[in-house]
Amino acid sequence: MSHLYETCLSDAAWEVIEPISPADLKNGRLRFYSVRSIVDAILYVLKNACMWRCLPNDFPSRGIVYHYFRCRSISGL
Repeated sequence: MSHLYETCLSDAAWEVIEPISPADLKNGRLRFYSVRSIVDAILYVLKNACMWRCLPNDFPSRGIVYHYFRCRSISGL
């Protein structure tokens, strides 16, 4: 996904966040969506104060995005 929204991270910002992003899947499965696109989607929801179901279709599905958001919120990161 290209930088379609103002909430999408710049390359410089992603370089800072990437080291604390979730590691590769332990079971060897490939990710269908990049972690960066999921972070961009979370930032979109938070910045625009919209409901998860209002997430544009350009982002990964809202269920996946919410799952990552919830896991990171619980872990405190």
